[in-house]
Amino acid sequence: MTNSHPVEAIIGAVEPFLGTVLSSMKERGIDISGKEIDHVCFRCTTIEEYLAVCKDIIDGNLGTVMIESMIGGRPITTIKLFDPINYKEYDIACIEIPCPKPGKSHSAGLEHCEIVIGEANDSPLNNRARLEGFMAMYPSISDFDTKAIDKDINADVCLPVSGGYSVKFHLRPLYEVIVFEQDQGSVVPVPEGYFTRGTPAVV
Repeated sequence: MTNSHPVEAIIGAVEPFLGTVLSSMKERGIDISGKEIDHVCFRCTTIEEYLAVCKDIIDGNLGTVMIESMIGGRPITTIKLFDPINYKEYDIACIEIPCPKPGKSHSAGLEHCEIVIGEANDSPLNNRARLEGFMAMYPSISDFDTKAIDKDINADVCLPVSGGYSVKFHLRPLYEVIVFEQDQGSVVPVPEGYFTRGTPAVV
């Protein structure tokens, strides 16, 4: 069982979400023993909800914003928790909160988690061969989503699991990737006035 974390009052219970994800992976033969779950992703329905969730976590003194940047045409905030979420042997350091894209509709709630499959000396830069090698370990699984396998930074492969959730596999934890991007000057800032220009997401 997980120890209840104060952030769950904002993003919902983590235990049933991770329980479903990990059980589904186990059923498909994927072993993540000794790996790190570096973050969970919480989807918001509207811009207003996105702003409120980020504010509630920060105002509640539960974590600090590592970054808010434009990714895939909308802002995404990553918050590093002061105290990680504990689930079984896993300590989850971060929460990723995407803002809905204009014109797109999402259900609010936990959506995916990401698992680090690389080693400490791996770079956040793309290493397609390592991700392909990981998938090759599971030849019976045919539904890996590889649309992000060629990203220049923090490439990943994604697997849908039970409950409408998904799990992504990448080489280095998100909090390291963010520092790398900041050092490289590759962060795309949110345009001034983005949240006040009248382009709310579809509810």
